[in-house]
Amino acid sequence: MKTTLNYFLFDYDGTLCHTHDTINRAIIETFKAYHLDVPAEEQRLQAIGSGSTIYQAIRAMHPMGKTLPIEQVNSMVNSYRAIYTDIDTQYTTLFGGAATLLSGLKAKGKIVAVLSNKGFQTVTKSLRSFDLEQYTDLLIADGSPVMKDLNMKPDPASYVSVIKKHFRIEADSEVLMTGDTYSDLLFAKNCGIKSCWASYGYGNQQACKSLNPDYQITSLKDFDKIVSL
Repeated sequence: MKTTLNYFLFDYDGTLCHTHDTINRAIIETFKAYHLDVPAEEQRLQAIGSGSTIYQAIRAMHPMGKTLPIEQVNSMVNSYRAIYTDIDTQYTTLFGGAATLLSGLKAKGKIVAVLSNKGFQTVTKSLRSFDLEQYTDLLIADGSPVMKDLNMKPDPASYVSVIKKHFRIEADSEVLMTGDTYSDLLFAKNCGIKSCWASYGYGNQQACKSLNPDYQITSLKDFDKIVSL
């Protein structure tokens, strides 16, 4: 059923962009650079599909786990991001219909924001390389100037303290969060806004279904079932 939605929030990895290969390769090369055993494929897939920050993912995959000193976490994150940036344009691709969807929403006068737990500079560069920045009214990512010390998804801080105030949103019912992971859908639930599960992405199917998203799409082209473009 189509409804009145005016604010569209999109996750990036696994929702607008196919970044699986890029993330996977960057993880492998980062652990090799620190002379560590490369995490098993299952661990890497779990990290990619969790929607967590790279800081959380590094700790989860590292042999020392939560006891890993923050200085080493930061060092590995910096290495990961440098490697990711080097290979991003080589391995990252847009999901079919991404540019058409965002341009269509803007043509209808809708507000579009991208919310990602990855680095702000990385997402900014990627948006520009795919010519999506022109359709994006706001980018929320790790290191965004507007975020300051606020927590990332699934914490609702970015919505309550930034997005809602920035766009002067009066009705949460007009806002839709689209993402592929449990973290994205939990974010929507925590914010009290509608959710759309991009089931073609990287999230755990059972975990995502457990949150009973308002909508489910198997490709971005399914978005016309939610809003007329």
